[in-house]
Amino acid sequence: MALLRGVTGLLWAFFGGGMATMLCFVALPLGGRGNRYQLMIQRVWAKVTLWIFGIQLRIEHRDRLPKGSCIVVANHCSNLDIFVLMSALRGDVRFIAKMELMALVPISLGMWSIGHIFVRRSSRRSGRSAILQAEDQVRHSNAKVLFFPEGTRSLPDGPQLPWRMGAFALAVAAQVPVQPIAVVGTANCWPPNQLFPRAGGEVLLHFLPPVETQGLAKGDRLQLKDQVAACVTERLKSPTQA
Repeated sequence: MALLRGVTGLLWAFFGGGMATMLCFVALPLGGRGNRYQLMIQRVWAKVTLWIFGIQLRIEHRDRLPKGSCIVVANHCSNLDIFVLMSALRGDVRFIAKMELMALVPISLGMWSIGHIFVRRSSRRSGRSAILQAEDQVRHSNAKVLFFPEGTRSLPDGPQLPWRMGAFALAVAAQVPVQPIAVVGTANCWPPNQLFPRAGGEVLLHFLPPVETQGLAKGDRLQLKDQVAACVTERLKSPTQA
């Protein structure tokens, strides 16, 4: 039964993603890329995916999320992370996604139509281009841009991977706050070494206090990164703490 639910969820994620893409293109003239109708379609698709997987999502302190532009950063240890964050975040949210997702054509076309940004992790040029696109969206579209600073998934029973600088360089350059989120439980629901997610389970998203960047300069980026990473790491050590 658990396997059947996992397979059904993956089939929905793919074919439902194709339907969501068509709806996103239909909604494109109603306000351009990243309009509220497209974002609503995206959230509904993610929420239905979690429901089919049997995932219970618990969110703590979502009211801390800034109303305007910000850089959202979260730890990353499962394919499920993107679905839970897509379900929970509000407003004009854009993701930095790995270029490999372009192969999932029905889904990647929808992501492109909304304004999500693709990056080739092994290419510095691609990384710089992604940062410039994200900066433009933050400055001119009032967007929230989500980064996984680890770059790829860490092992569920191991330490987080080293955090990269891109998100924090962007936050300082645009002078917008950083919103850290601790993601707990996704690796248990969908381990990174398994093809199918496990049926059921609870995931916790804890919105930590946002970190302001007003007045910070280029030389403050490393300290900002270390500060935010330490906050997320400390929260992950006490996953049941409110």
